[in-house]
Amino acid sequence: MKLWKRLIHLMKVRKLEVFIFVLLTAGAVSSIKVAVEQKRIEELQKIKIEKEAERDKLVEMSIKYPDYRDLLYRLAVSQYELGNDEAAKEVLNRARYLDPNNEALIKIAGSLNISLSD
Repeated sequence: MKLWKRLIHLMKVRKLEVFIFVLLTAGAVSSIKVAVEQKRIEELQKIKIEKEAERDKLVEMSIKYPDYRDLLYRLAVSQYELGNDEAAKEVLNRARYLDPNNEALIKIAGSLNISLSD
């Protein structure tokens, strides 16, 4: 009888050890996932800051060179990438005013899903 009690006790202890191991492993995996996600978020924030700096330079250049159509295309794409759809549309319409029959303008507007004003 004592042997059975001892075996049952050992099985309970072993189950507890396995349970603790599983919990520790799950915690470690969760920590790794959190660290990877934080790194990804930091990288995305860095990219956004770089894109905003590029956009700001393009805005400055578009003020200095308001008739430079290709610059306006680049600015529109930059605005679109940053989620500024209305600003992108406005810039493309400025480019369209400069060159109303340009096929590249129509392609850019189409690829950005922007409908130009008539």
